[in-house]
Amino acid sequence: MKSWICLLSMMHSSSAFSPAPFLNYKHHSLLLLGAQQSRRKVVQTIATGTPFVFANHPSGAEETLENGLLESRVLENVLGPPPYGMEGTDIFYPSYFNGVWNVDSKTTEIQAPCGIVLFGGNNTYARAQSEINTSLHYKARFIAQRQIEGTTSNNDVIADREYNVVEIAKAAMGTNAVLDVPVVTPNKVSVVLTPNGANQILTADLLTLNRRSEMINDCEFHCSEVVRQVIAPAKKANSAATFVAPTLLKEIETASLY
Repeated sequence: MKSWICLLSMMHSSSAFSPAPFLNYKHHSLLLLGAQQSRRKVVQTIATGTPFVFANHPSGAEETLENGLLESRVLENVLGPPPYGMEGTDIFYPSYFNGVWNVDSKTTEIQAPCGIVLFGGNNTYARAQSEINTSLHYKARFIAQRQIEGTTSNNDVIADREYNVVEIAKAAMGTNAVLDVPVVTPNKVSVVLTPNGANQILTADLLTLNRRSEMINDCEFHCSEVVRQVIAPAKKANSAATFVAPTLLKEIETASLY
């Protein structure tokens, strides 16, 4: 499943891509709560609303988790909440990630293990199925942390979250879809959007709840984040409107194996 909001989450966290012949990549997104949407049709769901139940998350108790956890969750298609908590202030990538990458993001499979109703209904499921074997093309950028912090000493490589969110939104929703990115931190990204055909302005808040990375060896790197996505119509000053579309909430775990 790659709804455009899920893709925003992916770029906010793992910034998935298939950049070069020597770098093999596998990506997996698991919806923990909410209804999955077609990346070009999410506005219709905002108009109708989606019920949700908060998932349980780790309490923060100290526990040593072995490398390979993320790969097992991807390959076994685990449906439960992740056992890891907030491990680290950001995801720090190997140095060879540094730079701008061309991305080809292809939807290869859609599943509804909890049933089509919880997926969002027959129409939503059919729209998602129609996206199988379709691709989005965009760019992803990784930079030294000092370039964001304005320091000269920190060479840790991180995802350029603002750049990546803007690029994926442009590819999925239109060149002029992003109006503003007022907040960009490792734990929160806020975006003001006007997708093509939406006829309204939306706000998207992406809140990181869980984070983990694993350096398997010099050539293998795994990482994952759970992001809560809160989508709502933008508030209008002095608006006399009597109807306000409800907020859409999802929690998605995005795991990437490089």
